[in-house]
Amino acid sequence: MRVLIRVSEGTDQGREFVFDRPDCFLVGRAEDAHLRLPENDRFVSRRHFLLEIAPPNCYLADLGSRNGTFVNGERTSRAQLGEGDEIRIGETLLRITIAAAAAAQQALLCKRCDKLAVEPPSFLCGSCESEAKANLAKAANPWPEIVCLRCRGRIGSRADADGRAAEFGSCASYLCDACALAERQSTDNPRIGNYEVLRELGRGGFGVVYLGRHVRTARLAALKKTHRAAALDPKTRRMFQREISILKDLHHGNIVRLMEHGIEDDADYFASEFMDGGDAGNLMESDHQRELPPGVAIGLAIQVLDGLACAHERGYVHRDIKPQNLLLHRRGKEPPSAKLADFGLAKSFTVAGATFITRPGEAAGSPMFMAPEQILSYRFVGPPADLYSLGVTLYYLLTGSFPYKFPSPLEKARGLIREAAAKDPIAIILEDEPVPIRARRKQIPEPLALVVDKAIRKKPADRYSSARQMQEDLTRLKGFASGRI
Repeated sequence: MRVLIRVSEGTDQGREFVFDRPDCFLVGRAEDAHLRLPENDRFVSRRHFLLEIAPPNCYLADLGSRNGTFVNGERTSRAQLGEGDEIRIGETLLRITIAAAAAAQQALLCKRCDKLAVEPPSFLCGSCESEAKANLAKAANPWPEIVCLRCRGRIGSRADADGRAAEFGSCASYLCDACALAERQSTDNPRIGNYEVLRELGRGGFGVVYLGRHVRTARLAALKKTHRAAALDPKTRRMFQREISILKDLHHGNIVRLMEHGIEDDADYFASEFMDGGDAGNLMESDHQRELPPGVAIGLAIQVLDGLACAHERGYVHRDIKPQNLLLHRRGKEPPSAKLADFGLAKSFTVAGATFITRPGEAAGSPMFMAPEQILSYRFVGPPADLYSLGVTLYYLLTGSFPYKFPSPLEKARGLIREAAAKDPIAIILEDEPVPIRARRKQIPEPLALVVDKAIRKKPADRYSSARQMQEDLTRLKGFASGRI
């Protein structure tokens, strides 16, 4: 499928824009608008509205325009567009056409170069598989220290019942039979592949995430499975398979590890490392703090930047870094360890990936972590966009606020809602300057403030050039890292 936008009336009459993949389309009088309308049309704002396109879907968001956006004659701020819908602003009329394109090939994308793979890639190449077996053979008796996550009882040699205990090493957690029985809740999927389902962890329009336990080894995993309806959509399925392919290629101690994948009841699923400490988004709430100590926040950011540097060096841009995608392991009162999760790189354009144009009834939030260039040119963003998002995440963890005059989820939850800006969140990101972090929290050490403020600068060239560079600056501040939660 493809989405065609045709200018039916106005100075650009006859122009056409065709989209056969996810993208954004900004309309207005600003220089960065994809369709730039005349300066003398005073009914059109500088950044009037934005279309988020994921063929065959097309969503419209008015960006707080003064004179409004009209869809089929009615003024609207949010709308899902379909075949034949018309958008009018000022003297310009746009018409939407949804057209069938050539049938997409069903093969997996190559995990390295994005070209269609000749055949689905294996989990391990021959040399890596041989190395894993050799390491296993060298280990005389590595299993006595493997214990249950809850009761600390021994799992023992059972952990290697499938011959993969050494492969997963310290990233795997285990649950004995008694603790698994106590953990088990009723679900709509009692078993997925080689895993028994213990309970549901989360649910969205794209699929469900469960806590699962490998039947033979007692190894825990987060099981992500698509809904049956989503699995029938070829593009959604390719996105899911792409995420699997990327995770296969990224083996790093600060990236959540893929364990296995398959198909169950005609729906795709994959099992990944279970992180028992939740995510950075609920870290402050769970500990009843307004913000994190600088040392804890610095420690999390340094770890995530290590994983992010690996992804960038492999040619991947995450595009969706936010507190909810920083997963944690927690051990007593020690600072948590962090890993980067959710590498569905096209997910900003689907319900599965929390589309940043908020549909009716959904809470705003994710847009505030997106770099300006990600909104204007989603398909061509580079590593600086990820560093911006991590900078906003660090700002949030340190202050409980966004870098803009817009209430954060934490402020709303605690009744600390400041007066919300009249502008749309997307317009705020594109037009407003970030509030310096020390204006939010004076206790932030100045060297740390310099790092955060640099990471969230509007222009990519003004930010850090690499994850390693930002990590080096934060590592110099590890004197603050003795903080405890």
